[in-house]
Amino acid sequence: MRYPIILGMVVLGVLLFLWERHRHAPTHVSDTAYDLLLSTLLSHSVPEVSVDQIQSGQYRVLDARTYREFEVSHIAGATWVGYDDFDLARLVGN
Repeated sequence: MRYPIILGMVVLGVLLFLWERHRHAPTHVSDTAYDLLLSTLLSHSVPEVSVDQIQSGQYRVLDARTYREFEVSHIAGATWVGYDDFDLARLVGN
């Protein structure tokens, strides 16, 4: 009988932890459930840039996926640098 109570307390503890973490995480989307999911996945340890900053030319977007993925879809103006065959020389041509 005590195991279901302990399990319930653990689940409640995890939910309270996630909720508290969510409350202090920056909000990026208007969907609360999606925002909660993002707050558990993203650490925000790397500075984030906005679309406006990228469009202003302040940053250069490098795409390190496979070339096939890059061909299917990529951010306009992004430079493909490769994944398994990453090569900084590709930056010189752009």
